[in-house]
Amino acid sequence: MELINSTFQANTAQKILQIPLAESNHEDTQAWKGELSGEFSVRSAYKLLQDATLDPSNYLLHAETKKIYRKLWNLQLSSKISITIWRISWEFIPNLVNLKHRRVIADDRCLRCHAWAEDSLHIFRQCPTTIEVLQLLNLSWIMENTNQSLWENQIMHERKNTTGRELAQNIRRHMAEYEGAKVLQFPGNINRYYRSKEDIPRVTIQFDAAFDSRNYKSATGLVVWGLRGELLVSKTIIHNIIPSPFAAEAYVCLEGTKLGILMGVRSIKITGDSKTTIRKCQMTTTDKSVIGAIIKDI
Repeated sequence: MELINSTFQANTAQKILQIPLAESNHEDTQAWKGELSGEFSVRSAYKLLQDATLDPSNYLLHAETKKIYRKLWNLQLSSKISITIWRISWEFIPNLVNLKHRRVIADDRCLRCHAWAEDSLHIFRQCPTTIEVLQLLNLSWIMENTNQSLWENQIMHERKNTTGRELAQNIRRHMAEYEGAKVLQFPGNINRYYRSKEDIPRVTIQFDAAFDSRNYKSATGLVVWGLRGELLVSKTIIHNIIPSPFAAEAYVCLEGTKLGILMGVRSIKITGDSKTTIRKCQMTTTDKSVIGAIIKDI
């Protein structure tokens, strides 16, 4: 470690030290960190270049954005509405600014007010027609499930410019239809209980991992339950210089396996939510991903 730190710059040395190494001897293999499969692709190379040029000051902004989208996907909305909101947030809708950028049209001025360029912010917040609609609906914020197609199709295809009052009536009608559909779609909570039976009694090891992306550290938690459900062992391990959550999950699987061997029990059931790592451990072929060395030890 001292040789690497003295030879390379700090950021380069950190990346080198984050490469997972196997504890047992085996032949050297090439691994591509851009894909979980370890196979190179142009798409993954492009994504790595984007991450390399990312401004560190935007990390907090990206974390907040993830929270917003997590709340969005957890809402009881139809997939069409959720995806439309997501597209609007990323400017992935065919507004006139985007159409002009793609050279579909020459003029990107709003077809309702004819004053400003029509981007998503103008459509849903700044346009005088939009402001009138929100006032008629008694809303002080932009309504999340207001679909652009309620008026855009009429303007673009039918050349019919509707008033704010007509748009408000259309929105109320669509909301009523959606509420009725939601009642039919979610009649109630259905509770299902599943019970699994095992022929062979086993000691169970449950594991989980937490990853600190700022300090590149991970915490491993292990709990061992006996045949009668009694607590046998609990263990916590802190790992340093961990490159990703993907590697953190691989290390927690390795620690669970090592703990089971150390206890010397005949039959062990290891459970966790690291599906990708577990699937790689069950493969008969050599894993070529960046955690391939850890998989070999498991």
